[in-house]
Formats: sequence, C-alpha cells, structure tokens
Amino acid sequence: MNMNKGTPPGSRSSSPVGSSSSPGTRSSSPGGRASSSGGRASSPGLSSAFRWSAREEDRGKRLDQIVSSYLKVPLAESAGLIDFGSVYVQGRIERDPSRIISGGEAISVTFPSHGPTRFFQIDPNRILYRDRFLLAYDKEAGIPSQQTPSDAYNNIYAALLRFLEKEGGPGRHAALHHRLDRETSGVMLFALEQKINKALGAAFQEKLIRKEYLAWVEGSPGSDRWTTDLGIAKIGNRYCAAPDGGGKNAVTEFRVLYRGRDESQGPSRMSGYGASLARPLSPVEGRDDHFSNGEVGSRMRVDQGTGADREAYHGEDREVFPVRKTDQSGHRAAGAPETRTLVLATPLTGRTHQIRIHLAAEGHPILGDRAHGGRQAKRLMLHAFRLVLLHPATRVPLTLEAPVPGDFPVPYGLEVPPAPRA
Repeated sequence: MNMNKGTPPGSRSSSPVGSSSSPGTRSSSPGGRASSSGGRASSPGLSSAFRWSAREEDRGKRLDQIVSSYLKVPLAESAGLIDFGSVYVQGRIERDPSRIISGGEAISVTFPSHGPTRFFQIDPNRILYRDRFLLAYDKEAGIPSQQTPSDAYNNIYAALLRFLEKEGGPGRHAALHHRLDRETSGVMLFALEQKINKALGAAFQEKLIRKEYLAWVEGSPGSDRWTTDLGIAKIGNRYCAAPDGGGKNAVTEFRVLYRGRDESQGPSRMSGYGASLARPLSPVEGRDDHFSNGEVGSRMRVDQGTGADREAYHGEDREVFPVRKTDQSGHRAAGAPETRTLVLATPLTGRTHQIRIHLAAEGHPILGDRAHGGRQAKRLMLHAFRLVLLHPATRVPLTLEAPVPGDFPVPYGLEVPPAPRA
C-alpha cells in the first residue's frame, strides 16, 4: 500500500512516467525509430514499452500520426492507444490524438497486455458506505487502484469517476489518499467533496486513520503478537527491507488469528468459501451486511455454498486446520506438514508493499506473494479488512469493513478482535 497527497490520480496531463525502464522496455534506435534489440518493433500484443524522441520532421504533425508511423500500426489503433491512456508525451499522459507535436518531445507507448479493452466498471453492490462527503468501496483483487502506464481506463479511480458522472453529470469530484496494490482486495476510501479533501488527506498523513489487513502467511510465527520496524528501501525497481537499519521508517503491528494447515496439503472445504465481516455504517441497497460499532469482535459467517456444505464444513473445521509442529523460532520443524497462519496486520506507516515486505523479512511471506518469496496461490492472500477514522466533516467515528471475498478462505465462525474507536 502506498499513500499520496490527495491529488486525484488518473487526471489528464498530470501523471509522470518513471525514468527507469522496466523489463520489456524498448529504446529508440539511432534513427529515432522505436525498435526492439533485434531491430524490429515488438508485437503490440506484448506488454512492452517503447520510448523515442520526436524528430524535427515531425513538427506540426498530430500525435496519432506520429505514433502510427513509428510503431507501424494503423492510425485507428494509434488513436485508440492514446485515448486508452497508453501514450505519454514529456512524461505525462496524453489523451488527445490530435495534439500537435513541435519536435524533440519524448514520447512513450506501453501496450497493455490485455490490449486496449475496456472491461472494468464499478459494481454498486460493492459500495460499503456513502454519504455526500465520502465513499468507501470494496476493491476487487486484480484491479489497479489507479491508472497504470498502459491503461488509464480499467482501474478503481477512473471507474468511480465514470460512475459518479453517470449519476450526476460531468464535474463530479473524487479524490484518493491511499492505494491498494493491484492484487490486494478490500476497503478503499474516497473524498467526494473538495471542502473535506484536505481534512481527509491530513488524517491519512498524520496517521489518524487506522488500517487493518488480513493475510494468510506461510508457516507459524513464534509469537502471537509482535511489531516489525524494519526500514524499507527501493533498490532498482524493487522495494525491499533496507539493510543495516537504512531506508524509510516503517512500522507494522501483527496479531495471529488462526494457525492451520496449508490447503495445498489436502482437500479443504474452505476453498471457495468466504466470510462476511463487513458492517457498513449505513444501509446500502443490495448489501445485507451489518454495522460494527467497535465494541464487539466481528464474527465471520460463510457467504457461499449450500446448507449441506456449510454443515459438513463446520463439522470438519478441526480437521481442515490442525495446528502443526514448529520449532522454537516459529518455522516449520523438519518433517512437519506445511502450515499457514492467518494474521491481522496494522501498518502504522504507509510504505509501498510494507506489510508484504515485513512479513517476508520475518520468514513468513504472504501466500501468493511471488515478488517477495511467497508460495504460489490463486491470488495474493492479502485483504484490506478495516478502516477506522473520524468522519472529516461530522466528526462521527466510522468503522468501515470489507467482506472477506470468496477466494480468501477463512475458518468458520472465526472472530476478529474489535478495532479501537477513532
């Protein structure tokens, strides 16, 4: 998770491109034409980036004409990539195919791996809370929080703007002060009015908003509660735990909720089941969740499966999640079956990949977190479960909880400790 200063992400002509090249980057050839190392343009179907500088003879031409010529794609495809948010000029997104080029501008194109396909829209049933000032949304795993270098359409923020404009016309405001990683699911909070945007941003910056995540991790930690304060640094294009106490300050509190067997060790009726912990603060049409006032723990309930399945699942609960032997350090003892643990993570700072890096550094990477050494899973097993804050306009305490999704299995009837009041 990362935090910004509240500038609406995805705004046109406002998003810089990093200067470092990622894998798959294509540089310009001596003649100024974008090419691969073999001298041929990469297939547009690949997730590849092309960068070049407009030549003097490009002066006065339209951007779509130049992109079409350099990449050897039809003019209509060039215009579509520009409109889709895949083209940057001078490090900023450019959505106008008719922009006139002066010559010398730095141009970059990143082909989306799925092509310029518009497939994502806001699901009204996933709105957890809404009033005139705020909107909380239950983010789907696999969808970016905001635009990526190749796609300005299929992300939560852009879809929310389209949703609001469809409701009330153009000019609707929305601002985002925190992000979730693409593969993380859970609650995201948006400001809907400019007059409270500054107050909400200050609450995030001053760490006045409590964030809690659920994570399935490898192994069995040696303690039930602990705090990790390893600094986080960016080395090349990768965020990691900083050696020798360097990097930016990062602090995360962890609490074990459940210890059990990894589902890869045998059949588990937990696969495909989810548990609803969401309790929005006001009724939302289409949701049957309940309000959590922070005084009692949130009790998980299974959302999917037939009654017979639920009865059998409940009866096998102890067999599905037996506690396994570990050594004194909390790591799996030799010859013991693989284990996994459900933890509640509370980041006290907002560094990129903070929870993922801290758990990996402790020897318990999140399942599905291949970037930080986690075993393969059907998804990144990290879910932004709860936000606790004072409403920036009314000063009423809010506890916003996102239901545990169906692909994030949880033990039947498990309770999560109550969050402290804001």
